[in-house]
Amino acid sequence: MMELLKKFEDGEKELDNPLTDGSDDDGEGDVGEKDDLAERLGGVDLDAISPAELWEILTPAERTSFMSAVQDPQSESAQELLHSAGLQDEGALPWWEAPEAPEDEDEDETEIGQTVHGNTKKMKKHRRQPVLIQLPEALLQRPGGTDTGPLLLYNICAVLIAYAYTTRYLGKSPLTSKSTDTDLDAASVRQTMRNLVPFISDRRARALLESMDAVVTDMWPRLVDSEGEERTGSGAKAGRETVVLVLRDAARLLMPRRVAVFDNDNTVGEAGAGNNHNRNLETHPHRNFLRALSDLVVLFRHQGVEGAETKETPTSAKLLFYAAHVASLPTALLVGFSAEVAARAQRIESETEVAGKANDNPTNYSITDRGEPMEAVLPPFAREQTLEWNAKIEEL
Repeated sequence: MMELLKKFEDGEKELDNPLTDGSDDDGEGDVGEKDDLAERLGGVDLDAISPAELWEILTPAERTSFMSAVQDPQSESAQELLHSAGLQDEGALPWWEAPEAPEDEDEDETEIGQTVHGNTKKMKKHRRQPVLIQLPEALLQRPGGTDTGPLLLYNICAVLIAYAYTTRYLGKSPLTSKSTDTDLDAASVRQTMRNLVPFISDRRARALLESMDAVVTDMWPRLVDSEGEERTGSGAKAGRETVVLVLRDAARLLMPRRVAVFDNDNTVGEAGAGNNHNRNLETHPHRNFLRALSDLVVLFRHQGVEGAETKETPTSAKLLFYAAHVASLPTALLVGFSAEVAARAQRIESETEVAGKANDNPTNYSITDRGEPMEAVLPPFAREQTLEWNAKIEEL
């Protein structure tokens, strides 16, 4: 209630200099009533006043209007309030967008961030990245590459898209960060992820996405509907901008970090690109991706009583496998795949067709469907970086 009324007050303050054409007496009367409310609330500290005292300030008509909005969340006035920037200040910026900062930096500082709906709002600068989990050595020692079976990269891309969407929609970063209602929050996060990528929790699922066309075709109807209907079960109405945004998030999480200082004395975790398993996860080139998967693994693990050993669930075990799979891939391969995802986001953004015709898109670059060298199928802007990574890998 306090937040709703605070937004109401902020909105009325904007009417101090109303623009009216002077031709509608009724309209002038409405402005007068709004100015009266702004005057009554002008000297009130909404952070200090009690709800009962604030309620007494409102007129009977204002109380009725307020209660109508509360009792009918689908009404126009309620939706306007709920989707306003003033009521979404509690969200946190995605951790992968925050530049590295000292640990003592104020995490409550706010800045403008982008939501899944394409608009902007004030959000907390959440500096804490997900804690990297220890990956099973047996999984890390498995051979990786195009000649060892399906790469699973497109399935993993779908998981990252769902992760980015859930992070932005819930304004919770990392997804395992603490909140005042942890149990309910965690259940909501898990359900949103299951709705977006059912194959991570369905034991019978054998879905294998083999191209970006397959990823977009599979994810689009879960995120977007041509009539704006709710498809994810989370109540969100996404658009084409949402698909572009989360694809770019996925590309960013997949892109290896350019700088990685190796320190074998640090025991946070050990893994490596290619067949080198002695690199610290904190300095692993694929650490952004590994942080995202670590966040999800912890989210889906069975949490027993405090102090007890956590147990893997079928979902967390599958996500662990995905994490180890990418940790063992050549860095140059991940650079190319990240570029492919980014190129698809750029293509969707530049399209002029009606929303929902994703299947009409020409096939994008693929690093697995063709027999050509990887550099030949990358978009031009990614070729130079790929060659640079190849040279660095050969030096290792």
